[in-house]
Amino acid sequence: MSGFDFEQLYYLAIQNAPKKRKSDTNWVHVSRLGPSSTMARQICEYFGVDPEGTVFRKVEKMEV
Repeated sequence: MSGFDFEQLYYLAIQNAPKKRKSDTNWVHVSRLGPSSTMARQICEYFGVDPEGTVFRKVEKMEV
């Protein structure tokens, strides 16, 4: 397989899966792919994606 590991492939699969509505929050989008709502939120947080956001992309960390 190419240079991807499991985490990268999983993230890309979630990111490329079509959303039903653009207004769906990210955790709802992930939960439609199988996991429960709690696990979907944890997956979003694990990948650095805002669970309450509507655009599935990693949140840039702000330096203080």
